[in-house]
Amino acid sequence: QNVSMRRFWLVALLVCLCVPQQTFSAQLQDTNFALTFRVQKDEFDRALKETEELLQYAQDHKMSPNTVMMIRAARDKVTGALQDLEKRNKEEAAAEERKKSTSPAPTAFTDKEIGVKPLKSEGAKKCNIKKHSLADLASLVNSGKLDLKKPFIVTGGMPDVDSLRRLFTSETLMENTEIELRYLSPVKAKEARTFDKQQSQVPEDEQLEYSLVTMEKYFINCFNHKAKPDFRKSGGADTEHCEQTVAAALLN
Repeated sequence: QNVSMRRFWLVALLVCLCVPQQTFSAQLQDTNFALTFRVQKDEFDRALKETEELLQYAQDHKMSPNTVMMIRAARDKVTGALQDLEKRNKEEAAAEERKKSTSPAPTAFTDKEIGVKPLKSEGAKKCNIKKHSLADLASLVNSGKLDLKKPFIVTGGMPDVDSLRRLFTSETLMENTEIELRYLSPVKAKEARTFDKQQSQVPEDEQLEYSLVTMEKYFINCFNHKAKPDFRKSGGADTEHCEQTVAAALLN
């Protein structure tokens, strides 16, 4: 039995000596690096040139795709910053030009949120009335080529029409806080239209109760200014009492 045990341990020792020993070492894993790329404000052009050269070098020497991608990303960042700067400079230059130039004259008395409902029909699509410019009018009359018995339209008769359009708009008029208008309510205005002057010896101004309103109040009463969007538009019959005769000099 002792001989058997000795043989067992001898065989076990030989097996241990014959089996190669396994060695264990640390292994690298896939890793993402966040690198800092800082460019001074006065070196963007230089940084763009250098990153483009680095990218070309990496491509020529067939560097790994990740290395090429890193350099390309740095180049794109610099390019994007320069493009944004150029875009901002163009926008600022355009804004300065708009300030210097005169804004186009408005084509409507009120903006889209104030006013009466438009007519259902836009009228004739083609105008058959002849048009003549003011500059040619005198020569046409002197030469007898203008038929004064037929209607015609004179164009260019008001050279300052654009300045008048800018002056007489609802937005501009509401800025006038000094002038006050004599306003009649719809009920009083109806009485004025049906007033029998032949039976009354009292002056009309004493019979009708006018109230003085500012320009802004006038647009509130007559054009539903500041009302909810669904109630801002009024029909023409609802604004008959709003007709006013005001000296133009008072509005300037």
